[in-house]
Order: sequence, then C-alpha cells, then structure tokens
Amino acid sequence: MRKPVTIFILLFLISSNTIAQEWHKGGTLHNKNLLEWKNASEKNKLATSGDWIVALFNKKRIPLGTLNDIKEKAKEIRKCTNNRINKFKSNNNLRGLKANEIAYKCMKDKKYF
Repeated sequence: MRKPVTIFILLFLISSNTIAQEWHKGGTLHNKNLLEWKNASEKNKLATSGDWIVALFNKKRIPLGTLNDIKEKAKEIRKCTNNRINKFKSNNNLRGLKANEIAYKCMKDKKYF
C-alpha cells in the first residue's frame, strides 16, 4: 500500500512543479479593456503582465534577468494594475480604457524604464 501513495505524491509534486513553471503562458489580455482585465483570472493577468515586461525591456534594451525576476516584476505590475482598476467606482468607466495603458503607467511609476 505504501508504493501507490508514494507514486501519487511523486506525480503530484512533478505536476505541481510543471504548472508553477508555466506561469508565463496563456496571457490574453494584451489589448483588452479594464473591465475584461478585472474579470480575468489572476493567472491570465500574471502571464499578460510578464509579456508586457518582456516587451518593454526588449524595446528599451534593458537586461531581463531570470524567469523568476520577470515573474516578480509581473506580480508587481498585476498588483498595481488591479489596485488602480479597483479605484474606479463604476464598471462603466472601465470599458473605455485599455489595461496596457494602466500597466504602462505602473511600469513607469516603478521606474522599470
């Protein structure tokens, strides 16, 4: 009985590690409005934020660092964008603005460039 439990735990750890390494895939919010951002999953927001970081750093020729460095910056941008969006009192105001505009302001405020 011990072998199946050990195998199950091992498979769980392997799959969890693979999922953790996939954080940067599946971002679809690049040109979406703020309401779409607000309603999206945190994983999608993180992946999209990572894409924005990579695009900006490549454009400005800033060294990216490791994948973990990018993830930490992406988390900061996701949090900043979420916080700014949550300040809007009405969802009607969220349709006219793009999430990438807010994220760009967050990156500028954090002095990423």
